[in-house]
Amino acid sequence: MIEELPRAQFDTIRPLLAGLPHTCAADAVVDGTCGGQVWVDDAARPRCALVATPEGHYIVGDDQNEAFVGSLRALITDTLLPKGRAEGWLCFHLRCTSDGWSRTVERMLECIATVKDDGEFYACERLDFDWRAALPPGFRVQRADAALFARADLRNIDRVTRWAEGNFGSIPAFLTHGFAFCTLHGDDIVSWSVCDCVSGGRCEIGIHTDERYRRRGFATLTAAAAVDHALSEGFKSVGWHCVRHNVGSSATARKVGFKKVLDYHAFRICIAERSTAM
Repeated sequence: MIEELPRAQFDTIRPLLAGLPHTCAADAVVDGTCGGQVWVDDAARPRCALVATPEGHYIVGDDQNEAFVGSLRALITDTLLPKGRAEGWLCFHLRCTSDGWSRTVERMLECIATVKDDGEFYACERLDFDWRAALPPGFRVQRADAALFARADLRNIDRVTRWAEGNFGSIPAFLTHGFAFCTLHGDDIVSWSVCDCVSGGRCEIGIHTDERYRRRGFATLTAAAAVDHALSEGFKSVGWHCVRHNVGSSATARKVGFKKVLDYHAFRICIAERSTAM
């Protein structure tokens, strides 16, 4: 059995998320700082849940609840995948929060063309990189504020805007709850590190660099500027996700000061034939 929770009852799944360091996006949905949906086995006393977030779908709770697993498979195949195709999703991402869920999901999706990713989660509580000293002459780092988002003349501002709006719903909501830092060269946004989600004393960030400026250290210094801001604003921990084969992402995280917290499994169902990196 599976049922969708109304927004007013999202808080009932908070115990299922307790103690999970890599589910900040799901906690943000419960908090209301990010949009999303929640499905549970029992609205009155949920034992397991699927949480749709801007960063993918998280599955938590009792991985042995066979009735929920059967209903979840039907929800994915009959509702979520068709919705994704209609809305132009590139992929459907399902992140597991335990080895038990990884085994259950692999069995549940065995008849669907699925890619199993080895995910890594890192956290930073202290900055180890002096981004100001690493900034080359002619470049500058700037926090993305309302004035920057209004600069239609900046190359890549549309990509930063889509990221912020996609995770927080609107630029005003992003400016209220999130943050982003950009490295600029003239009218080019060279690299941008955007807050993906915020919940309590935690946040998570991502990084992207313009293809013309890669392999020059801009990802490290831009991410470091974002972490510097987050820690100075009182966040106790900044999170970072990557897949194991993305050695560039993990190397960047370690240079900034992130430490690996855990490995986890995620499952990816490709919906569009082609995709571009965010």
